[in-house]
This record gives sequence, C-alpha cells and structure tokens, in this order.
Amino acid sequence: MNIYNLIAVLVFLLIAFGVYKLFRRGSKNSENQQPLSEADLKPFLDGLSLDIEVKVRKQWLASLFAFTGITALSIFFIYFGDGAFNEFSENTPLAFSLSFGLFLSSLVVVPWFWITYYCSYKKRGTVWLIWTMISLPLRELSSIGMGEWNQAADWDSLSWFMVITFLGIEVLYWVNCLRLLRVNSARECQTVLALKAKYGPEANGFCS
Repeated sequence: MNIYNLIAVLVFLLIAFGVYKLFRRGSKNSENQQPLSEADLKPFLDGLSLDIEVKVRKQWLASLFAFTGITALSIFFIYFGDGAFNEFSENTPLAFSLSFGLFLSSLVVVPWFWITYYCSYKKRGTVWLIWTMISLPLRELSSIGMGEWNQAADWDSLSWFMVITFLGIEVLYWVNCLRLLRVNSARECQTVLALKAKYGPEANGFCS
C-alpha cells in the first residue's frame, strides 16, 4: 500500500458520498410537502419497538468505533511494512515517521467514519449500509485472490492475533450493519406510509 492507493480510496469515498447526496437531493420531498412533525409520525412509529431500535443503534455505533480503530491500525502497520515507507523512515526522526503514518491512516479512516456515521446513523439511511455489507465480503475475497494469504504459514503469533482480531471485529460490524439496516428500513417504511397518509399516494416516499 502506498500514498497513491490511499488517495485513490479517499477520492472514491468522496465521489460515492457526492453521488449519495445527489441521489437524496433528487428524491427530496416536493415544495408542497413540509417535513413530517412528531404528531404525524407518532401513529406510525408506535408499532415499532423503539427500545430494540435504541439498543441496535448503540451496538452498531460501538462496533463502528471498533471497526474504525482496527482499520486505522491495519493501514498504519501495512504502510509501515511498505518498502518505500521504510526507506523514508530511515532518513527521518521516528516521531515524525509515526506521525506521518498516523496522518495517512486518518486520511482515509476519518472521512469514511464521518460518511458512514452521517448516512447510516444520523440520517438513518439504508443505501450506505447495503454498500458496506456488499463491499466488506468482496474486499476479503479480493485479498484472497491477490494472494495476501499465501504467506499465512510464515506468520508469527502476533500477526495471527491481529488478523483474527480484525476479522472478528469485521464480522461483528457486518452483523450490526444488517441489524441496523432492518431497523432503518422499518422506520423508513413507516415514514413513507405517514407521507402518503398526509399528502396522498403521489407523495414522494423517500425519507430525508
């Protein structure tokens, strides 16, 4: 992994978020539709288990923090193993090298965390969650296809511990994404029903 890989991932994240925002803007309610009030939503949300929703959201947020942290560490250590970085670090103070490695990790992790939090948690969306649930397994399959596991027999105990810990947190995060997707989808469905009940069948049914 090098600086160009990280920049490519960052550009992809920003483009994906831009497409997401354009999609939502194009699906906004019409000018004649005002945002639904709590009174409008209450009869439709009463059928949902709000206690379970709160629990699922808290667990998802905790797993997001854990997954973000382990991803940042993985990027950091992978970059430390890159030959170009080793050559760079030999000619710079250790503190600066460490700071630069952390900066490169945060270059991808921070925007990804904010986009994921904004789309999935704050806006209670479903599109980014679906993309996450598709992309995580594909990433692991691609790592197998690229031969990243070919040297597994030579890994030491620390390497195995890091890999197993990362995969465990990734699986936990994926499961919590699935649970949050169900919660967000249920709320979105009820919001669509509330919109149509107030403005008629022609009402724009995309939740903002």
